[in-house]
Amino acid sequence: MKKGYYIHFQGRQSIGVSKKIDMQMEELGKFYEMQEIAVETPVRSLAWRVLGLFPVASITRDYKAALEQMDDPDFLYVRRTVADREYLHFWKQVKERYPNCRILIELFTYPYDKDDFGKWNAWPFYLKELLYRPRLKKYVDRFVTYTDDKEIFGIPTIRSANGINVDSVPQIAGAFQDGQINMIGVAFMQRHHGYERIIEGMREYYDGGQTPELKIRLRLGGVTGRRSRCIRNWWKNIIWRNTSSSIPRCRGKNWTSCMMTVIWHWYPSGCTRRDFTVSWERSNPENALPRECR
Repeated sequence: MKKGYYIHFQGRQSIGVSKKIDMQMEELGKFYEMQEIAVETPVRSLAWRVLGLFPVASITRDYKAALEQMDDPDFLYVRRTVADREYLHFWKQVKERYPNCRILIELFTYPYDKDDFGKWNAWPFYLKELLYRPRLKKYVDRFVTYTDDKEIFGIPTIRSANGINVDSVPQIAGAFQDGQINMIGVAFMQRHHGYERIIEGMREYYDGGQTPELKIRLRLGGVTGRRSRCIRNWWKNIIWRNTSSSIPRCRGKNWTSCMMTVIWHWYPSGCTRRDFTVSWERSNPENALPRECR
């Protein structure tokens, strides 16, 4: 049986990513002998972190420990991270030590430049990417992508499909209601999750010129703040300007920091009054809402 290593860069810090790693390890383990390697980032002083922002500098990662854990691998399955000089050198070392090893890097979202580097404080990492990403084709054999691209950054791709192990998710019983569809999404509300597509689809459905047959409810739960601003902006641009809305908020505060329920009363032309509810709840295990939001 061929031997493979699943390599990630502190992916276990995210619950969602950790679950995906477990599912991928389980599936790959059906066909290969798999081991997991986590490339750790050691504690750094402020000075080292600032120096690491320069384009030719590298983010401090313990590549040596990761390399020492390998034993004649046939392939490496890698969850992508920011490319820099040491990142590139790590793959070079792998190829020098194990020339027949195949390196596969999963692009869990593509294109990713706007998602990962759209904010001003991510520009130093974007410069690293632009400088070192084109050189990956020297060492990387394939990108794994969920798109239809046959080649990315000069590297051939393996086109796959994103998903989950449905056997590991028990089905729950719910109260069925005629004329109603209830949807729920639980995530960190990152830009690439695409919740704006559902919201835009709801707008098109309710504004289709005919009386909607179904009442659609979408509930979103997850971390708020900066990670959810893309959803907030889409609400403003797509729905808020077309509706009569009543949005509870903290006066003078960022409303995404509050637990809230937003109810829009929709008045599509030629239709009777229809309501749909979008619930937004802040993920807080201690239920410690800001005082001004209570």
